[in-house]
Amino acid sequence: MRLANRALDDCRRRTQNDATGHRGRRGDPLYTARELLLAGAERLDVRGRDKMREALDQGDPYDEVADCWAAKEKIRSVFKASDPEQASDLLDDAIDYCAAPEAAPELHRLARTLNRWRTETETSTSTGAHNGRTEAANPRDQRRQTHRQRLPELRRLPAQNPACSRTKTRPQSTRHKNQNPTSPLKRVEPQNLFHLAKRAWAPADASSSSQYAWPSYDVEMLAGALVSRVPGRVLSEVRFYTGVPDRLSQRFWHIFWTNKLRHLRNRGVYVYAGRVNSGGQEKGVDVSLALDLVQATHEQRYEVAIIVSQDWDFGPAVRLAKAITQSQGRNLAFESAFPVGPGSSSNRGVPGTRWVPIDKATYDACRDPRDYRPTRR
Repeated sequence: MRLANRALDDCRRRTQNDATGHRGRRGDPLYTARELLLAGAERLDVRGRDKMREALDQGDPYDEVADCWAAKEKIRSVFKASDPEQASDLLDDAIDYCAAPEAAPELHRLARTLNRWRTETETSTSTGAHNGRTEAANPRDQRRQTHRQRLPELRRLPAQNPACSRTKTRPQSTRHKNQNPTSPLKRVEPQNLFHLAKRAWAPADASSSSQYAWPSYDVEMLAGALVSRVPGRVLSEVRFYTGVPDRLSQRFWHIFWTNKLRHLRNRGVYVYAGRVNSGGQEKGVDVSLALDLVQATHEQRYEVAIIVSQDWDFGPAVRLAKAITQSQGRNLAFESAFPVGPGSSSNRGVPGTRWVPIDKATYDACRDPRDYRPTRR
């Protein structure tokens, strides 16, 4: 965690210096929010989250500091996981996120460190053993030893031909700002929506009969509720992306999603059905959603895109879509909607979009009366 916080701080300082030409000063947005960025997401109240969001909007033009903050939270989730297998999956996700080509250089360095210490990290999460207490005690011991006499250190003479210092310059990425409504295109990532809703509102002892224990939402009703928030908007298209487990490994969920997707297709909803690997991870879903968003932007098929997901992996696709709209001379709006409740671990949406929280009342009002689950034998 110390290295993750250091990467976040280094990125904040570099962004601050690139934007203003000087170190952080009182009144600078990123400098004012430096302690909020290092705090855990669940420890921030509404005022703190709003202050941090405002600082990132004003002082982080390329969303690099926001990406480092998201990486820090992903690494925190690794050490908070109680299940070793879940911790290993979260570690994979954190490494992939940090190693992405468009990520900040501080995250590339962090990804290499996480890869190098992968075995030790997995051992720590599975056994609970770590050297945190020792590291915390070292500074105290060093402070107690300040009274001891210290001998001066011998210094080396400089070499006759010192090596020339080299500075590396990193090309700036282009990102653009948003907005404007009218005919929305709604894209739903159902697995993400289901798990976020379950985490936000389902009690710890929720039974399998609870409406949050399975994807019980009506896709078209939820799309209508999100579009009708702004007067004058007309829903143009609903697109549904999910992974479907194979029948042999997970018969129950295979039948559930097969039934639900068949109903959606009959209703005229576009459906993309990817696969789910043996580790429970969806394959091809995020890429398909991102490609379709870029293609629809190029074809000028919408004026507002609402992504029902909280996944930061869609950030690059949104940035590319904005670049396309700027080249076309258009001004579109991009929103990301996601459930928010007492159990939510984060209130941040897709980077580059306007974040739209889905409250419990809205979600409950969009419950699907049909039950696609097979009867257990």
